Amino acid sequence: MLDWSLRHCSRHGHVTYRPDETDLARGLSSTTDLGDVWRCLRCGDFLLGEPVGSGPAAAAPDVPRGHALRDRLIIRSLAVERAARAVMLFIGAYPVWRLKSNQTRSWASSPTRSARGGYEAFKAEHASESLLTVTRSATVEPS
Repeated sequence: MLDWSLRHCSRHGHVTYRPDETDLARGLSSTTDLGDVWRCLRCGDFLLGEPVGSGPAAAAPDVPRGHALRDRLIIRSLAVERAARAVMLFIGAYPVWRLKSNQTRSWASSPTRSARGGYEAFKAEHASESLLTVTRSATVEPS
């Protein structure tokens, strides 16, 4: 099983912190023949040298570990996937929008139709046809 904390520390570096409280500092540090070692807040490994940060324990960095770190990675990958899907949708919708815009422009500029008189032009075109049909069907031929 992959340890996400170690993977993240190997890519971004360890996070060490020296709290001002002595009892907490003792729990995060130790002394060896090579010098002082400090525990990484993310992966738990002990590292030689001085810690990266120091201050009160309340100001310590909030470092995700384990499942929280894996969940954060999954959420970010889903966000990237959604952004890529949105870009692909826009790339597909843009030509359709341009085509529709061109068709609307050509329809509005036709001589029989205008933006204001579209219904009247339609009514005038089809009224004569329907009236002719009604007249033909109403005419009774003598037998």
